[in-house]
Amino acid sequence: MFRIRSFATRLAFTYALLTTATVGTALVAGRLVVSHQMIHGVDLLNAAEFEELRDRIEPPSQPSLSPHAMEALQNHAVLDAPIYRFQVCAPDGTVLFRSANLGSARLPPPHAKPGDHTARLKGIGPVRYGEYPLGAVRVQVASSLEQVDKLVEQQDRTLLGLGILVSVLSIGLGYAFSRLVLRPVRTIEQTAARIGAENLSERIPVPAGRDELAELALLLNRTFDRLEGAFTQVRRFTAEASHELKTPLALARLHAEKLARAPLPEEQLAQTHSLLAELQRLQKIIDDLLLLSRTDAGEMPLNRQPQSIHAFITEFAEDAQALAEDRGLRFTIAANQAGAGSAVFDPAWLRRVLLNVLSNALKVSPPGGALTLTSEVGEHHWRVAIADEGPGVPPTEVERIFERFVQLAGRPSGANEGAGLGLAIARSIVLLHGGRIWAENRADRSGLRLVLELPAAPGPA
Repeated sequence: MFRIRSFATRLAFTYALLTTATVGTALVAGRLVVSHQMIHGVDLLNAAEFEELRDRIEPPSQPSLSPHAMEALQNHAVLDAPIYRFQVCAPDGTVLFRSANLGSARLPPPHAKPGDHTARLKGIGPVRYGEYPLGAVRVQVASSLEQVDKLVEQQDRTLLGLGILVSVLSIGLGYAFSRLVLRPVRTIEQTAARIGAENLSERIPVPAGRDELAELALLLNRTFDRLEGAFTQVRRFTAEASHELKTPLALARLHAEKLARAPLPEEQLAQTHSLLAELQRLQKIIDDLLLLSRTDAGEMPLNRQPQSIHAFITEFAEDAQALAEDRGLRFTIAANQAGAGSAVFDPAWLRRVLLNVLSNALKVSPPGGALTLTSEVGEHHWRVAIADEGPGVPPTEVERIFERFVQLAGRPSGANEGAGLGLAIARSIVLLHGGRIWAENRADRSGLRLVLELPAAPGPA
């Protein structure tokens, strides 16, 4: 079943439907009223004609007509022949007189009560006639409805054209009306979509007045207030807890290192080295959490300077090549144009971003696989991408890989050996540089492609 998904479109069509139905109902009602008034006008003319005829004929006391009455009827019928037709009947239906313009047609027999009626006569068409008592006889005065029918037909065509015009106009007006009505909702939607962990302080503008939209905006703002408070508490706790853990962790590591140098049995020495490895891993997690806390708070200092893009990528590629060869993988640069341009960034922190991305690619790449780096400079941006040949990521999980502590199921052995903070740190640093980072599955083969984009200033550094 066809269903319109856009609420604005449904609103526009609903408005158009209601408007067309309302106007159509009014036009139909107007048509009925006008038609009735025209028929009523014919009835009044027939009645006036009968009054004029009655003034010339003495009402007969018997169901018959005198020669004088017949002559008067004949003369009157000739005078008004272009407009009226006449017939006089006895109460039993016997026709006593018919005007010549009736031809072979006859009006229906008199009804029980006088009144106005419509009939269709052979060779004449539709007529409207009135029956009027005149002494012992019944006089029938008829007028053709041909002109009335033509007027009604013309009116129907006009009303149909007006209905179509109203339908078309109402769709256009409905669309404009829906956009006008939904403008505050669209503003609320756009603002709510922009609000994230990086800008929780932004709020939805509250429309003027105290209507439902204003109440909705206030409700959402109160929700964002609570979310901001919760995020602030979590960030503060993360930063404070990580900071407070550094000292006891350093002491625990110092004691573990002393134990590792002591003459211990082989089994206890192995356990001590395992303890040191876990302490080092815990130390890295704490350092990463502290770094995320600083980036979230915007307190991480950046030494942003104009840098040569080609030189930076070339230097990074040397280290990437060594790391890939150590894992039995191949590393290639697909694009890194010399003199491509420059960008303003902190090379140390951006190097850490690329190393985090590379580390993630190394973990998921199969033995003998290839890693490909692409560096492209456009008019307004610099885009760097690292593609691997791993299993990729389910489309529903592509955004989640940048969340903290995310460990995806079904990954190769060793892919989840970290704490799941590397890509979260990469995104935070890129955002501080005014850029963006995203992931996409490769279209040419199995694998994932991580892309970061920063503002660029074309030309040599």
